[in-house]
Amino acid sequence: MTDKAQILVIMPPGLRRSELMAALKVLDTNPIEAADCREARRLLANRRRLNLVISDVDFRDGDWRDNLALTQERPDGVAFLVSTPLADEELWSEALWRGAYDVLAEPYSTMELCRIVEGALRSSSGSGAKALRAIGRMAQAV
Repeated sequence: MTDKAQILVIMPPGLRRSELMAALKVLDTNPIEAADCREARRLLANRRRLNLVISDVDFRDGDWRDNLALTQERPDGVAFLVSTPLADEELWSEALWRGAYDVLAEPYSTMELCRIVEGALRSSSGSGAKALRAIGRMAQAV
C-alpha cells in the first residue's frame, strides 16, 4: 500500500488489539488506537484524514453501531469494518445493511486481512462511497 492509509482501530487494550495493530503495520498502514466509543468520538472529530475505521463489536460506552454512525457523519470517505472474535451471520448482515464494508472474523490470516482492508480502502475513495454512506445514515435512522 502506498501513501500509508490512516486506520483507526477502536478496540479495548489487550492481545486482540495488539495483534490487529501489528498486522496492520505489516500491511504498511498507519494504525491509530482508541479504547472505547468516547475516545473514538474525539479522534473522529479531530483527525483530519482517516481512510478506514475498524471497530470491535461491544464497548462499555456503546457498540459498533455508534462508531459506524460517527464515521458516517464525516464528510470524507471513510470505510468501516467490524472486527469480531466470533463469525456471526446476523452481525454481518446488519453491518452491511447499515453501511459497513465488511466484518472481520477472527482469527484472520494476513492474506484475508490484506484483501479486506485493501477492498475497504478502495471503496472509501470510489464513486459508490457517498451512496454507501447515505444508505448507512438512512439505516441508522430506522
